[in-house]
Amino acid sequence: MSPSAPIPPPGEAVGKNGATAFANGKERRSRYLPGGYNEYKTLTGQNTGSVNLVLTGELRDSYQVIQTAEGYGLGWTDEELRTRADALEAKYAKKIWHPTEEERAALRAQIAQYVRQAIT
Repeated sequence: MSPSAPIPPPGEAVGKNGATAFANGKERRSRYLPGGYNEYKTLTGQNTGSVNLVLTGELRDSYQVIQTAEGYGLGWTDEELRTRADALEAKYAKKIWHPTEEERAALRAQIAQYVRQAIT
């Protein structure tokens, strides 16, 4: 929106340049937010001061055990999701999706329990 354009009330469907309809006359059903995702979180009361990577849950819910050339690991079978996950780790300069040492220990204990049950 241009600096001189009045700011429409919250919730009103409006485009980047303040238009409430498309060029073809069709009414807009969404709103452009110049502050992006951060502004969206603030408007919806979800801005907690920390990064929430679970808007739709798609990345989280698609994280799974996958077969690799070396055996098995954790990741995504969908290359687009893998690219998105890698981009988030690069953006925040930290490992996000890798299990913590505590999670790895719990996983090892769970695997050991399954193996014990399978051989007894």
